[in-house]
Amino acid sequence: MDERLDSTAGGHLSLDQNLRVCAVDDSFCRLFEYKEKGVIGVHFESLLTRASRVFFQMYFLPLIRLNHHVDRMNLKVKTGNGGTSSVLFHADLRNCGEEWIYDCSLIPIAGVNEHG
Repeated sequence: MDERLDSTAGGHLSLDQNLRVCAVDDSFCRLFEYKEKGVIGVHFESLLTRASRVFFQMYFLPLIRLNHHVDRMNLKVKTGNGGTSSVLFHADLRNCGEEWIYDCSLIPIAGVNEHG
């Protein structure tokens, strides 16, 4: 991923049209305690808690298909050490040749009511 993203407050990743992680930045790995090799190819929903997974399934695809972006979706992400982290999730839909890519930002938050 773009090295400029590594110094931002959140983590960034890209999902293919099957919602599998195809790119991840160092910030994501550092914030959520994952190694890049352990995230690439993983279905994004497997990184979410059960409640956040249900919320994501109900709202993400309809919103992104309608608006080509999703802003401020509150989710809870599983961390690499077995914990969880509340995040604000943002995504933009980008056409990359014959494939659609979801470029996503996950910004850690604390003390917010979320689904998860």
